[in-house]
Amino acid sequence: MYMEDVLAVVGGMIIGLVIGVLIGLVLWILEMIGKYKAFTKAGQQGYTGLIPMVDEYVMGQLSGAKKDTMVLLLMKTFGAFLTLIPFVGGIAYVVIVIIFMCKQRYAVAQSYGYNVGMTVLLVLLSPIAWMIIGCGNAQYVGPSRQE
Repeated sequence: MYMEDVLAVVGGMIIGLVIGVLIGLVLWILEMIGKYKAFTKAGQQGYTGLIPMVDEYVMGQLSGAKKDTMVLLLMKTFGAFLTLIPFVGGIAYVVIVIIFMCKQRYAVAQSYGYNVGMTVLLVLLSPIAWMIIGCGNAQYVGPSRQE
């Protein structure tokens, strides 16, 4: 009886893992489709939205948030060294990344004619936001900032 219970729990965990991976894969594909189309709307090569770190750089160029983007890229690349500082380092890393990501996403939203609502969506539910921007009737209006 005990072994059947263990097998049932393990089976449930495996099913949950498979479902989670499938949902994550679908969300990732939706985000990539949305980014591809959004970058194409802005006159960029669509594939640049599919390459990690390159997409962040291109977003910075499109939105005009070049300084925020550079800080964000540096933090994503070398920011892990901050976590070597006990307790404070990890918190500082997370806070800095969140602040600069929000600033950059706000500039991106403005570049497509959106405001704070789309910024929140870009930060919290980016696959949905990129599908709205890329597949919806949003138009690229140019960089929202000049840095």
